[in-house]
Amino acid sequence: MRRLVLFGLFFLSLLANAAPIAMPPLQQQVTDLTATLSADNIRTLTQQAANLEKNTGHQLAVLIVDTTGDETIEQYAIRVFDQWQLGKKNVDDGILLLVAKSDRTVRIEVGYGLEGDLTDLQSSQIINRLILPSFKQNDYNRGIALAVEAIIYQLSPEYKNEASSQQAHSQPDTEPVDEGRSVLWLAALVMLSSLFRKLSLLKKMFFTGLTLTIGVLLFQLLVNHVVVWLDLLLSFGLGAIGTLVAPMIMNALLRGGGRGGGGFGGGRGGGFGGGGGFSGGGGRSGGGGASGRW
Repeated sequence: MRRLVLFGLFFLSLLANAAPIAMPPLQQQVTDLTATLSADNIRTLTQQAANLEKNTGHQLAVLIVDTTGDETIEQYAIRVFDQWQLGKKNVDDGILLLVAKSDRTVRIEVGYGLEGDLTDLQSSQIINRLILPSFKQNDYNRGIALAVEAIIYQLSPEYKNEASSQQAHSQPDTEPVDEGRSVLWLAALVMLSSLFRKLSLLKKMFFTGLTLTIGVLLFQLLVNHVVVWLDLLLSFGLGAIGTLVAPMIMNALLRGGGRGGGGFGGGRGGGFGGGGGFSGGGGRSGGGGASGRW
């Protein structure tokens, strides 16, 4: 009997250790379960996140936990993101900055709707250039503050206007192109990318390229009555690569200008932000972003 009881206790302990780490409810933009951030820093970060939502509609949340348990920080970030539902429904314009202090890991999780505005590369730059150097010196307040400022700056209208202006001045004079046809191609790529959005990136690229190739093949057979194999190959490549860039280009065209290249600068803090409760808007994670370890 004693052995049976000991075995039962051991089994229960295994179940307890395997249980996923509970997630806190979303009540404010900054949730620190480790008492790491100073009160002043929490107020500043909360104000900045509130201003971002007020000015752009995007939602930014910061979560600091002790550990993610048996889950990787990527798994835990997606679980938190989807439970908190950061960003607007069907727009998915939310961002989560997650720190697991004892695990010494950090993650920027980006909603699907912002993956063109805050790319995986830019998220990685923010982590490696701003967060990790500060965290290695145990300066968590500075690392998180710099990261939030960089994220907000990357999403701010000022940055997009500056990037568009720089791109416009760097463009040489060229002959006019058929913009209507280009927009149709981009629209097709965006729709196909959205149709296959639940697939992994490689599968999404493959099926988008395959669908475009079939469409071009049918057009050649029915209209031109001849098959140009090079066009089919180019169509597949365009579909695969276009899966990555088409949503960004279409978004830029609809706004009347293109986005500039990568990089990021100092943030735009301050201003005035709303207090009161904070809740998600029905958004989901797109799985984009970056992680780091210090």
